Amino acid sequence: MHYSIDWFIAQIGHLRVTEKSIRKIPPLLKPRVKESADSSNALNDPSKSTESLPPLTFETEDDVQLPLNAEMTGRFDSILNYYNELSETYLFALHVEIRCHAMYYLDLAMREGSYFLEHEPYEPDSYVNILNQDLIMIQETVAVAFPLRKVRFLYDGLSYLIMHVLRVNLKYVKRINHFGVQKLLRNVESLQQSLTNIAAAHEKGLENVRIYFELLNSDGPEMLQYMETHPGQFSFDEYKVVLDLIFQDVLEDANLPKKPYTDCLAGLKTFFVNH
Repeated sequence: MHYSIDWFIAQIGHLRVTEKSIRKIPPLLKPRVKESADSSNALNDPSKSTESLPPLTFETEDDVQLPLNAEMTGRFDSILNYYNELSETYLFALHVEIRCHAMYYLDLAMREGSYFLEHEPYEPDSYVNILNQDLIMIQETVAVAFPLRKVRFLYDGLSYLIMHVLRVNLKYVKRINHFGVQKLLRNVESLQQSLTNIAAAHEKGLENVRIYFELLNSDGPEMLQYMETHPGQFSFDEYKVVLDLIFQDVLEDANLPKKPYTDCLAGLKTFFVNH
């Protein structure tokens, strides 16, 4: 819909006749053509996009133009502005829809995924696989009509949203072991690979959540040591979630001593009081 409206704006914009108005007219949109072997990698090449394809041609002898006076030119511009805003609305709606897909499947992966495993995982969570397929399907659809700059706009910053959702939703993981931590890291690696392939750009948002998940492989004192050498990287609540998962057996078994946990929790509180 966004591309169709852009095409419509370009066509009616070329009906104008005055020199002043012609300067405001956007260039004709170019239709997509079947890609050759040399252009099969156009999406990953910033120098190539739909904007470099041949212009749209019409079977007509004369250009159709509208002789507009000043008043009608203003009305004509109002129509163009309306459709421009409508086109941008559709583009932003797709931008938001991609983020809704990401939040939905990542929430399911953290709430319903199993992270207390008996064997080393070789695949990410099934919901993460679905999300990756979803993101790739959307990219393949929009790449037919959108130039690279608009495809990148749709995915720009998505890794930071994913980082936030994964970090916040770690609290929904009830039990986890070493293999479960590996599964979390595979989730991150899989998402990073998909986003890099889609947007042809590497964002650092998922690197942050990878570091956060790796804290689960440490013990309480090691986590506190990391916290002291990297102040401000994570919040109190985020460190508290990691600490609770590290000491999950202690918290669930009344017969196990609680002092190691309480000592680490006291150290955590003290650090944030002083910082």
